[in-house]
Amino acid sequence: MVWHRGKGLRGALLPSLYRRPVAEVRLFSLRDTSDHQPFFQQILPMAERRLSELGARWLCYRTDEGWLVEGLLRSGDMLQDEVVSYCKVGLSVEAKGNPDVSVRTGAQGELATVLAVDKEAFDPFWALNEDVLRHEVAQAPWFLVAESNRQIVGYIIAQRWGTEAYVSRIGILPAMQGRGIGTRLMLEAFRVMRRDHLKRVLLNTQRRNTRSQRLYEALGFRRIGPMVTYWAKVPTKPV
Repeated sequence: MVWHRGKGLRGALLPSLYRRPVAEVRLFSLRDTSDHQPFFQQILPMAERRLSELGARWLCYRTDEGWLVEGLLRSGDMLQDEVVSYCKVGLSVEAKGNPDVSVRTGAQGELATVLAVDKEAFDPFWALNEDVLRHEVAQAPWFLVAESNRQIVGYIIAQRWGTEAYVSRIGILPAMQGRGIGTRLMLEAFRVMRRDHLKRVLLNTQRRNTRSQRLYEALGFRRIGPMVTYWAKVPTKPV
């Protein structure tokens, strides 16, 4: 989306709908400070209406820039959450996890069930859609599911980044959380990663997701880098 005044280009907004219904701003630029007020008062509402027509409920920004945060707050956006990153070096862990669940490689035919687990496990803003899940699994060398009484109750997806692994997703049904299933999934993932001679694992989670943070820290992960701040409007209606 571009904003013209006469023949002059005043600004550009590039949102991605890959994580629909969240439209995530990938690029945002204004020509100069005189464009701030008209953009937030006139242009942004037009962009939000267009994105709503395309199925977006949220238009979200990853930013800590003061002038942009001020403008977003005046426009009704709120702090959605902050994402924290973790790193673990070495994949040997003494924890055992839940021995009463079985963990195995997931299959493409189980994606609908895994998506249902994801939607229960995550706030709607962070939940995956079918296209994202299908893409993640297609690219992942490690896709494991945990079963209890022949029902999938959790899963983990991890990507390979050169000599490192990145856990892109782990989800457990809320009713089954706190039972060592997340630990068991992580340990099984570590086992296959060790087989592939990897020694370093990265992941991230939301600052408010303290349960996940406790799991990762108990497994030897340590925080790295600054937090990434997400801003978005509360979705009382489509944006």
